[in-house]
Amino acid sequence: MKSLKYIFVLILVLACEEVVEIDLPNTNPALVVDGFIKISKDNADVASGIILSKTNGFYDTQIEYVGSATVRIVDIEQNTSYEISQSTTGVFDIGFPVFEVDKAYELQITYQGESYSSTSTYIPTASIKDIEISGVSLFDEEQTLLVVNLTDPPKERNFYLADFSFGNLAVIQDEFYENQEVAFPYFLEQKDLTELEVTITGIDRNFFIYLTQLIDQSSDNGNSRGNPFGTPPSELTGNIRNNTNPEQQVYGYFSISQFDAEIIEFTNE
Repeated sequence: MKSLKYIFVLILVLACEEVVEIDLPNTNPALVVDGFIKISKDNADVASGIILSKTNGFYDTQIEYVGSATVRIVDIEQNTSYEISQSTTGVFDIGFPVFEVDKAYELQITYQGESYSSTSTYIPTASIKDIEISGVSLFDEEQTLLVVNLTDPPKERNFYLADFSFGNLAVIQDEFYENQEVAFPYFLEQKDLTELEVTITGIDRNFFIYLTQLIDQSSDNGNSRGNPFGTPPSELTGNIRNNTNPEQQVYGYFSISQFDAEIIEFTNE
């Protein structure tokens, strides 16, 4: 009888459980601008577009892309405007001009009667000379050490975003090795890989600071591998302005950058 009583109490407790969803205050959706235009050093092709979306509620898991906007790129020096079309909802990637290194461009967005803008200079990148691969033991865990050797272009100071795929991001500056070869180490956690694409993208100082803060915030929240253009863990100001309503928060960043990429293969030796 005692065991039957315990079973009855357990059933009663389980039957009384229910999922409680807490009502959180709804805030007006803000515009999110993934304006990272990447241009291949190899063939000058534009490998990414401008992606517009809106912030969503705490319980929402679907991204709401913005298709009802007008997007333009303006060559500031020539005062020439190029309207950018969508290949799919919210992805504006058709109609870019031929970008010139060290030249300034303006992004103009019109959405729901409001005007948004930002400016960026086309930043060149370093060339990937080679990538060294070795297995190391770090904190009793086997990891892969990649050493990326770059040929640093002559300039007073250069900044780079390194992308090791799977959301593995790191930022680099040539503070100690300007105008010479750069050896950048990175510990890779992924295992059982057969190949991996490594991308090095040139960025300016302001974008370097923004990405450094964003990667640090993501790491503090237990997510060091993520998208630098989504809604950040806390309010982090990018370089997009709402000209109609300056007090309104706009997330994301606009940057025009050259990148160099290399695919490395792993062996089981």
